[in-house]
Amino acid sequence: MEEDTQVPPASAPKDITLAEDGDVILILRGRRFRVSSGVLSGASPVFKSMLGPNFLEGQAPRSAEHPKEITLEDGFSLELLLALMHHFDLDRLRNLDPYPNADNPLNVACIAGAFDKYCCTPSLGMTIEALLRRSAQDAMLRDDNPAGRFTIYAYSAASAYLIGSRSVFAEATRCMVLDGLIPFSEIARGIRCGNMWDRLPVSVLLGLEEQRTAARNAFISSFSATTDRGCLNPRCSSTSESTTFPKEMKRILKDWPPLWTTASLRSVLHDMHGAGDIALGDKASCHHSTQLEIDRDTVKRGKMQSGCEHKKELRTRAPHRAFD
Repeated sequence: MEEDTQVPPASAPKDITLAEDGDVILILRGRRFRVSSGVLSGASPVFKSMLGPNFLEGQAPRSAEHPKEITLEDGFSLELLLALMHHFDLDRLRNLDPYPNADNPLNVACIAGAFDKYCCTPSLGMTIEALLRRSAQDAMLRDDNPAGRFTIYAYSAASAYLIGSRSVFAEATRCMVLDGLIPFSEIARGIRCGNMWDRLPVSVLLGLEEQRTAARNAFISSFSATTDRGCLNPRCSSTSESTTFPKEMKRILKDWPPLWTTASLRSVLHDMHGAGDIALGDKASCHHSTQLEIDRDTVKRGKMQSGCEHKKELRTRAPHRAFD
């Protein structure tokens, strides 16, 4: 992403020490980061292989007095990841780094991308998860715009997916389904939320779209099913749509069915929760009532006729039974 490859300004410090006894100097974006090879190897199998005997970077001798310099084509996402590896205070790093919002959801997503690239250990993922929760909460307090909040959810879901945090992923995607207005296909094509498509698989985004569509349809069908009015005739099982329900729903939601391009699932449910009683109209006789009365009389006459024939047959057989 563009935010991850910016060149730091000339005023940015050129040398940052993350480990006082570090035996490796990583050169990123023209800046030198003094780090410990032991910490790198313990946190990432990729760094462990790079600093091992099978790669050129690991074959040269290195020590705290003569650290090995290695240049990597990574942006500030790796810089922040290195700080987390060495338990470096991010507030202190923000004072050194030209990016004051180093832990906003966008940058945390960049860190998660570096975490995935270097196959870091789950313990480091827990640290990123805590950072992700804090950054998302702070961003939500600062941004009341639904589009901005959806972007926060999207980056949080991508970060959780990359670091393997099921709980954060479930929370973020749930909010995306409830509060999202834009099609998930636009994210999959890179139209919205930057390069989110290269962090969340298309199958995940389309699965979220399917869930949201199913939830919207279930909302409409459930209300429509519970508001059908029955016939006054207790023997009639037919139902008809309420004549007052659509008017009541338009009074509450302005549109019925809801216009999902301007109303989210959460907002619709919130309006319905505070709507109070909804008038559904009175029951009325349906066009089947007269036919039911005719059918009932026919059934009565059939039973009486059947009963009479049965009694006649019994009277006919009765004398014969006396001689048995």
